[in-house]
Amino acid sequence: MTAHSRSMTPYKDAILDAGARAQIELQDIVSENISCKTSQTNQPNNDAKRESFAEGRYMCTTIRPGLQFIDCDLRMLRSFDITAVWPKCISLSCMIDGQAASTINRQFMAHPENGVPHVMALGQETEVMAHENRSSSLRMSGLMIGGDFFDQIEGELADDLRPLRRFLNPGFQNMTLHSAKVLRQLMLQFQNAPYAGALGALYRESIGTAALMEFAATFAEPKPLPAVKRYSLQDIAHDAKSLIEADPLAVQSVSVLARQLGTNTTTLRRSFKETFGERLFTHVRARRLEHARTMIRDGQRQITEVAYECGYSDPANFTHAYRRHFGCTPRADQH
Repeated sequence: MTAHSRSMTPYKDAILDAGARAQIELQDIVSENISCKTSQTNQPNNDAKRESFAEGRYMCTTIRPGLQFIDCDLRMLRSFDITAVWPKCISLSCMIDGQAASTINRQFMAHPENGVPHVMALGQETEVMAHENRSSSLRMSGLMIGGDFFDQIEGELADDLRPLRRFLNPGFQNMTLHSAKVLRQLMLQFQNAPYAGALGALYRESIGTAALMEFAATFAEPKPLPAVKRYSLQDIAHDAKSLIEADPLAVQSVSVLARQLGTNTTTLRRSFKETFGERLFTHVRARRLEHARTMIRDGQRQITEVAYECGYSDPANFTHAYRRHFGCTPRADQH
């Protein structure tokens, strides 16, 4: 085991990988400057941290100043509530297996499952309470961005990551990124690192930086298409259809698509309906379902995973839409 403390995130760097039965205490992973207590001991700081709460594998390591990578595969040994005061930070997590929930500023937050990326951002010191169930499992990967991270980068990297600075504004932000399929794939690669030692560290830095850039790109203002002189509404409709056909999962909303095309939502909707005889998002939904059918017939992904990737937070809604569009269920289409 190696460990050293970090001052600007809730966690200290630690590598705890002595086998599947290795037991982990809170003091192994929580920064010394974090005040925390559990419902069982009700004692602050070290007393609350010295009882083993889980067993398995855990890694938290700095890949850039102020930026940590977290990877764990744990089984809880006891049930308890833990309350801690977290510093200003951004947490980007990907829950692969298991369940987790937290209460932040009296707001209940359940982490999404199936590897869907999730963002939790604190713009100031905030009390965070998490509940852990005995014998539950937890396998996840994530990035922890400290409040001082953006003060330590410059040049093109600082410009590219500028969209993320807003997450450190005062307040609490909590969101699930169902459509961030590239970001999800990058986060999952953390769990499948093919290297150890120095090469492993280099791999984590490379994938972590790529995930951070993709995270920022998710919230960047869309760049409009090169300005061209339009002669009719049909031009707008055909350009919109070309973007949809190229990648239906990348269409976030009508307003975002309209900005990309240099027009407004009302004009975009009207031009599409008049040109093609169907509503814009009816067409988007159909293309997404066709994309989903290709993935399901390919057989490489679970139906639930395909549903999330295609923008459906509830797999039952996905199945209903799929049956209505194709006349059969996704499961029937797997055979």
